[in-house]
Amino acid sequence: MEQSENMKRLGHMIKKARSDTRLTTYQLGQMLQMATSDLSSVENGEKWPTEAEWEKISKLLSFPVDMLGDMKKPRKPQPIAQAPVAPVQPKEAAKVTAKVIDMAAYKKERWRQTSLFETD
Repeated sequence: MEQSENMKRLGHMIKKARSDTRLTTYQLGQMLQMATSDLSSVENGEKWPTEAEWEKISKLLSFPVDMLGDMKKPRKPQPIAQAPVAPVQPKEAAKVTAKVIDMAAYKKERWRQTSLFETD
């Protein structure tokens, strides 16, 4: 799962760098001597570029050469530390509810005052 996410992330970075340099997929493919369909597959996160393709891409779009290897490495998930959750006090919940009710009453009264003003 992580590998496909990394492929998509890499593809997105390549696509963004290509569009920032105002190149089409065809133009970049010609510069890299790479088929447009292969470049499109890489940009869409469907496949990894080969080492030779990555060297050309990194040189042309100024990516670090070792970035591809780092993205291909499987990583172990790190445990997430959970912060203690404070229980909601019933008193505070009642205050919030009361404010909502007061706001609804305020809007109703405000509407009534406005409608009375308009009928006169």
